[in-house]
Amino acid sequence: MSTLSTDKQKPILAVDLDDVLATSNEVLNNFINERYGTSYKLDDYNGGSLKDIWKISWLEVKQRLDVFDKEVGQGAIKPDPETIVVLKKLKVKYDLVIITARHSHFTVIDDDTVVTKAHAMREIGAFCLIDDNVEHCEIAAAEGLEAILFGELPWNRNAILPPGVRRAKNWQEVAEYFDEQS
Repeated sequence: MSTLSTDKQKPILAVDLDDVLATSNEVLNNFINERYGTSYKLDDYNGGSLKDIWKISWLEVKQRLDVFDKEVGQGAIKPDPETIVVLKKLKVKYDLVIITARHSHFTVIDDDTVVTKAHAMREIGAFCLIDDNVEHCEIAAAEGLEAILFGELPWNRNAILPPGVRRAKNWQEVAEYFDEQS
């Protein structure tokens, strides 16, 4: 097993990118509506796949995401100031690693096995996941890792938290949680 190594050997905190570090779905949704003449709302993103939300094939989903990447780029997705303040504070005590399940970042071992975020966390030695997806948090917690379900988003606001998962509605609550752990 390979783990990340740093000079200071701070604990590693894994943080999801989309809709945790930055409001990705909002930027993507605005682009999709403008480019394709649709009228999706953020509330439409309720945990279903983009294929089901947009009512198109997986191939077309991939094509739209590729167009988004080329025309808008990931640079358009930026964290809000509160996120940056809390991340700077956390960085004093923790090494922060971005962990994502974006379509272009899945690691496939064979035809039937996709590496979970919990598996990736074990590989890098991360002790905690901050994620907006209840399933990722649940898997991490089931494997004995800390998990924080981030936000009150359409796809997670009504989630019943599984054992070992706590919710943080915003970055201030994330900061408070880690302050309590000190």
